[in-house]
Amino acid sequence: MVVTVSVTFVLCRLPALTMYMVSYFSPSQVYSDVLHILSVALVTLNSAINPFIYALVNQRFRQHIKELICCVGACRNNVTDVSPGITGVQDGNRNTTPVQIMELQQVSQADLPP
Repeated sequence: MVVTVSVTFVLCRLPALTMYMVSYFSPSQVYSDVLHILSVALVTLNSAINPFIYALVNQRFRQHIKELICCVGACRNNVTDVSPGITGVQDGNRNTTPVQIMELQQVSQADLPP
């Protein structure tokens, strides 16, 4: 993976670095706007392409991205861990939404003596 990311880095940065080096040693050299925009686009592409390289090469990265994406919809309805000491919950393994947990915690705290 390090080799792939490094090669991509070199390929994307080489045109811009070459332009900078040539312009340093030969200030009279004029480049077209298209060449400059293309080199800036390649530098930006380097940063944008890294997550895709990680996902293609690294199984753990791919698994964590899947968990992150799937968690958005799954976490809303599948909270199973209920804090101990909450009154009104018969079964600690039932599916409870975060809003229900917060309501139960508020009721539980209201039952506490001052």
